[in-house]
Amino acid sequence: MKKKVLILLLIFTCLLNINISAASNTYYNKYYNILKDGLLHKKTTIRLSGYDYSKFDLNGTVKGIMTKYKNAKYIVSEIRYVKKSRTLSYVYVKYKPAGYIANNKTELESILLNLIRTKTPTASIKINNYNSSYNFKDIVHSIDLSNSRYFLNGFSYKLYQLKTIPNQVIVDFSFKYIDLYGYKTPEAKYYNILKDGLLHKKTTIRLSGYDYSKFDLNGTVKGIMTKYKNAKYIVSEIRYVKKSRTLSYVYVKYKPAGYIANNKTELESILLNLIRTKTPTASIKINNYNSSYNFKDIVHSIDLSSSRYFLNGFSYKLYQLKTIPNQVIVDFSFKYVDLYEYKNPEARQIAKNKEELYAVIKDAIYNFKDRIDIKFSDTLLYENPGIVFDYIGKVLEDNGELYYLQSYGYLSLGPNVTVLIKYTFPLDVLFYKRKAVEDRAKEIIGSIIKEGMSDYEKEIAIHDYIVNNTKYDYQNVLSDTVPADSHNAYGALIKGIAVCDGYATAFNILLKMAGVENKMVFGYANGIPHTWNLVKLDGQWYHVDVTFDDPVVNGGAIDVLSYRYFNITDNQILLDHSFDRSKYPVSATIPYTKIPSK
Repeated sequence: MKKKVLILLLIFTCLLNINISAASNTYYNKYYNILKDGLLHKKTTIRLSGYDYSKFDLNGTVKGIMTKYKNAKYIVSEIRYVKKSRTLSYVYVKYKPAGYIANNKTELESILLNLIRTKTPTASIKINNYNSSYNFKDIVHSIDLSNSRYFLNGFSYKLYQLKTIPNQVIVDFSFKYIDLYGYKTPEAKYYNILKDGLLHKKTTIRLSGYDYSKFDLNGTVKGIMTKYKNAKYIVSEIRYVKKSRTLSYVYVKYKPAGYIANNKTELESILLNLIRTKTPTASIKINNYNSSYNFKDIVHSIDLSSSRYFLNGFSYKLYQLKTIPNQVIVDFSFKYVDLYEYKNPEARQIAKNKEELYAVIKDAIYNFKDRIDIKFSDTLLYENPGIVFDYIGKVLEDNGELYYLQSYGYLSLGPNVTVLIKYTFPLDVLFYKRKAVEDRAKEIIGSIIKEGMSDYEKEIAIHDYIVNNTKYDYQNVLSDTVPADSHNAYGALIKGIAVCDGYATAFNILLKMAGVENKMVFGYANGIPHTWNLVKLDGQWYHVDVTFDDPVVNGGAIDVLSYRYFNITDNQILLDHSFDRSKYPVSATIPYTKIPSK
């Protein structure tokens, strides 16, 4: 009997909960529809009666309604809930109207352009999907007004937003204009006098008959120079001097250019033609300039394989007016090597196959030769001469002690190939540093490698020595001032400070000296150029990233020895590294099982 009563009680409770839930849903639907009707009819007072509606989420419901009906030309600017009794309450609402609606930045720019073209003085624009990335100054200044009769002489704006509906705002814009059609207004006269002066490169521009100090000089000059961007000069300095209320002068300095580039592709094309014609200096105007322009990277990325001239160095100086930051002029200066001087050497080393090519290149780099004259023969006759780049890379991968190359290029005429190399240090310094590294490496191996050690035990000892005795050159990396020594084994083994290629070359040299086969890998880590090692153990290859096993903690203040990147597979390293897998041996499919204890 007790069981039956209990079961009936449970059934009754469940039914009661279902009925309560259904009733709650019914009242919420009523609540939603009353609010929707009030908001869509822009009622300032909405009456809620017959139920205790205070339990429902007012702000969330209003946000949902206004987001769903986003094409309403207004936003809720203020909302207030007042409860009169348990079953009677009022919602008081204020609205902010808009004349236009934009759902994204593109639509906003289109509306603004039409407003300016029609010389609309004020406008209220509702923006749906608004977020903090909207910079109204940048948006207005980016609008192309080249086909507009009216020039924008200034603008202001005010933003209206309800905190609980942050994705909908209304912005009130106010604009000031110059009519570019003739001299009918002081604004137009001001613009045209400045335009005439700037386009004729006048150094003194006279303004008289009106108090022009109230106008925006920098903004007007920027607008003119941006509109007439094909002028082969920039304004490098501008100064306004007021002599009296109706007389003033604008003093201007210009920086001329010989070429104009509107983007990086055009800049690269100009630079390539300059280098091909062995032009020693050039001034290039760059429109649409921004901070992403890295001139060292741009010059070094140019394909000079078809050029007679090899770039042996360059410098540049940038000229920019702060008020017109998107236009600059860059003065370039170049140093050249004429590759035709090397086309008929007295003697060439013959390379019949890839093994001989490797040996020729290795021998030349070992002796720090700045020129290698090679004649392709037999099986190499049909190879692209660019194969020399691949084999320079292979030599460096295997021989960390030769990692002192700064740049290299080649000239090919039929089977004859001449390779030109530039090293990071003068010849005497190169020999000194390599000898110092070799002597130090012998000392280290003598102290940490014991007779009878397996390759794996040697690898651990060398790995731990480098991590424990080398610091990552963190501060120089942050300031982009990494010295050449930090990129090679001299930095790691002599100075005790290095970056990735310094760690990898030191690991390569010590492993080779201990009799463990390995090579360096040139690739990327987290999208940044990076170097690490492949080590051969028991006939299989494993990745080791000594740099990543020496993580920077607290700016390098805390020393950490890690094995996270020790003897791992291709699949594991590829989680945050990348490299050309066709150039390197395939790794083992599982990591090496003997993990050292920390």
